[in-house]
Amino acid sequence: LVPYRNPWGKIQACQIRFNGSVRRGEKRYLWLSLPSMRSARCGTPIHYANWKDFGSDSLNRPVLITEGALKADVAAKFFSQYFIVANSGIGCAHDLIARITCGKKVCFAFDNDYHENPAVIRHLAKLILLISSSYDLNSFTKNIVILKWERKFKGIDDA
Repeated sequence: LVPYRNPWGKIQACQIRFNGSVRRGEKRYLWLSLPSMRSARCGTPIHYANWKDFGSDSLNRPVLITEGALKADVAAKFFSQYFIVANSGIGCAHDLIARITCGKKVCFAFDNDYHENPAVIRHLAKLILLISSSYDLNSFTKNIVILKWERKFKGIDDA
C-alpha cells in the first residue's frame, strides 16, 4: 500500500502497488477503493512528500513535481532544497499543481515514456502552459525546468 499524504501528513488516499513483472497494458498501481461498496473515490490527490516542512520555509523553495508518491518520497530524502509533490500520473491534478506552484520555480521530473506515448508529452505541455500563464516570457525561462535523464531509463527511479 502506498499512502498519498496531504500537506499536514494525513493519509488522504492509498494505492496498491503490484510487485513483479506486469504485462503490457496492465497497471502496476490501482487506487484502493471499493466503488461497489459505495466507498469514497480518491479523485486525483496530490502527495506532499515534504509534508513535515509544509508551512515553514517550504513555501519559498522551488517545487519539484514527479509522478507517484514513492518517487516523491525518495526524491525528498535526496533533494531537501525542493518542496516535492507528486500526482498519480502526468494527466492528473493539473489545477491543483498550478495552485501549488504559482509564482515559484518549478522542476518537472516525470518519466521518459513520452518517447513512446505522444499523449504524455501533450499532458506535460498542457501542464506547463497552465503553470506558465502566471509568468511573463522572461521569468518563464528562468522558473520552469524539465529534468531529464538518459533515454535507456524510463523514469527517475530507474536512472
